[in-house]
Amino acid sequence: MPNWNGYTGYTYLNVNYENDAPDLTDGTDPKHVLRIWTNYTFMQCLTNGVTIR
Repeated sequence: MPNWNGYTGYTYLNVNYENDAPDLTDGTDPKHVLRIWTNYTFMQCLTNGVTIR
């Protein structure tokens, strides 16, 4: 589709600190993060005079 854009991203987090307290983050930091973004641009003739709020 010519007016559609998609983006993806992946992060792997593996961190150890020598002087870190054992339960500093309580295990809530995700090791794997996947992000997906998308957007679509409508043709000008279809959106002429249309407002979305």
